Amino acid sequence: MDILAYKRLKEVKIENYQEVLLRTLRKNYYDDIYYHSLIVSGLLHIMQSNKITNWEVLYSHIMDLKIEKQLKNALLRTVERADDDILGMYGSFTDDEIVAYIIFSHDSMFSKRHEDETPSSINRLALKLLDVKESQQVADFCSGKGRFITSLLIRQKGLNVTGIEQVENNNVITLLKGYLINERVNVITSDIFDEDLGNIKFDRIFSNYPIGDKLSAIFPKLEKYRNKYAHLRNEKKTLSADWIYNEVIFDHLEKGGKAITIMSNSGIWNDSDIDMRRSFLKEKSIEAIINLPEKLFSSIAGGVSLVVFSHDNETIRMIDASHLFDKSRRMNRLSDEQISLIEQLYSTDSQISKKVFYSDIVYPFNLHPPHYLEQEEDLDTLSFSDIVIDIRRGASITSSKFDDLLSEEQTNIKYLMINNINDGQINYNLPFLNEKADEYSRFSVDKGNLVLTKNGSPFKVAIHDTTTKDMIIANGNLYIIKVDTKIYHPIFLKAYLMSKHGQQAINELAKGTTIKNISIKDLNHVKVPNISMEKQEEFARLFEQYNKEISKAMQKISDIKQEKTDLLNKFLD
Repeated sequence: MDILAYKRLKEVKIENYQEVLLRTLRKNYYDDIYYHSLIVSGLLHIMQSNKITNWEVLYSHIMDLKIEKQLKNALLRTVERADDDILGMYGSFTDDEIVAYIIFSHDSMFSKRHEDETPSSINRLALKLLDVKESQQVADFCSGKGRFITSLLIRQKGLNVTGIEQVENNNVITLLKGYLINERVNVITSDIFDEDLGNIKFDRIFSNYPIGDKLSAIFPKLEKYRNKYAHLRNEKKTLSADWIYNEVIFDHLEKGGKAITIMSNSGIWNDSDIDMRRSFLKEKSIEAIINLPEKLFSSIAGGVSLVVFSHDNETIRMIDASHLFDKSRRMNRLSDEQISLIEQLYSTDSQISKKVFYSDIVYPFNLHPPHYLEQEEDLDTLSFSDIVIDIRRGASITSSKFDDLLSEEQTNIKYLMINNINDGQINYNLPFLNEKADEYSRFSVDKGNLVLTKNGSPFKVAIHDTTTKDMIIANGNLYIIKVDTKIYHPIFLKAYLMSKHGQQAINELAKGTTIKNISIKDLNHVKVPNISMEKQEEFARLFEQYNKEISKAMQKISDIKQEKTDLLNKFLD
């Protein structure tokens, strides 16, 4: 199969075939139905391509095929289990529909997470940057169902490519895809930490390993690496597993080779991974870091970066591609034009691309590209700790305790939660608490205090600006911030934190993969603009004026909607 046939197949509609296939399989297959749907599709392809209409002839034909043993056994087992319902699908669909389903469908229709599926746009970008040559040994670590390998072999024929994947069924699917595109693929059924891999080396490596994996899940497998790397000898539960994967993959990289991995942004700047980053910087093994757009992966809410590894580097190419994407209804994607632009930025300085010398990367070894690509480098800043008097976390109240405190009657104690904050405003229609909540008075919000969500993306912020005798107790997912109003205006601070600049400043120090959160310690290091109080007050005046205009407009819209609702009644009277 060539690239033109591959692109043509990608346009083939597979929904009808998929619907009939799954309805047929659900009668007899209860485990891993997606895997079985691909194997059965492989059988249908072989039958239709060779005009085989009964199981005995098909079995004999598969026995004679020169294919890998794993794939042959999987096909034969399915023939032994198959029934006439599957045989009844023979000839009902074109071979293009069947092959397109095998190559381009993915298992997200069966589960919310499909870690073994790399977005096609990331595969295309990685292939551009890896620049694979004909004689090179190529590997995909944690290869899943062979999406990257298929994408590579469609574009470059006859390569020596190995997929390393611990799930045998995934390897079978990789082999099936290789068979369909008429390319040989090597697969190794192994955890990448297994000693069976030995000292095998590759010239080019790609890996989309389980991003944000728990260190506790892989720590027992790291014995041989603990002997080699001192920083792995003591289990540090907050350590990012991403860097461990990177270390193992780099261990299998041939001198002069290149590896690309996808990792969580949290490991690129957080405190817990300082030693890991220090180790890679000491080895001078990082060639480039590309900050990718969010929502490229369906199962990852936070940001990710593409990291390029090689040997003996003196600089790191930092690229912030976070704003280069096409937005669809649910997900973002990189277009071919955006991929080409990133490829150009790999060797060109610009506002979003810069070479950073290793000697300029100092403690705490922040490797997040935006850290080195500030477009307003001359902007004077203050730390959060310079402008606030106090930061407190709200009350951590268990659900059972909250039920005990909740009051159906109106009281002078209210409870503020994250969902009560929207568009920078507090909705004061808050639940009432009974007199037992007095013990949480130290978590109350005073007039003029800012409240900031501890986690989430975006981070919500608002000012408690209503004069009330009620005590408002903040939830434990909120920070209560008392601003030093001699230095900083609360309204200016709120507006800045709500802006894309403020959100970026928080996100640079926030931790977490799926849900980001920021500690008080890190919050104190968030940078804010250092401008005169006179300018801040002028901003606050204009900002509030605009808010009043918005309120008037919203009220006007509400009145018009009501008049529209009343219109029918007038005509019916």
